Amino acid sequence: MLQPGGRLLFTDPVTVTGILTSDEIAIRTSIGYFLLAPPGENERLLTEAGLSLLAVENTTEQLAAVARRRHDARAKHAEAVRQVEGNEAFEGRQRFFDTVATLARERRLARVAYTAEKPT
Repeated sequence: MLQPGGRLLFTDPVTVTGILTSDEIAIRTSIGYFLLAPPGENERLLTEAGLSLLAVENTTEQLAAVARRRHDARAKHAEAVRQVEGNEAFEGRQRFFDTVATLARERRLARVAYTAEKPT
């Protein structure tokens, strides 16, 4: 889909970089469909697709910070958010943000950004 010289940027928020429990995986993937990959797999797939890898940036620290801020902001306004989401959904999302922040802070799941280019 890229023209020669075209660039692609994508992030993988679930690169497995440590030991995970089945509960942590279930909570972390509760918001959609995910493929959890080991380190190096995305690079291999980009190369296999014929793209040149230009940059790899680990953005896990930012992920941990954003997840913690979202959790805390929601907790601060819990009553109002519960009115919109309901108790069960609120608690589920709070567990999600707490788990994301913990796994990222502990470097057991990483978020990595990739920039790749289709050769000319």
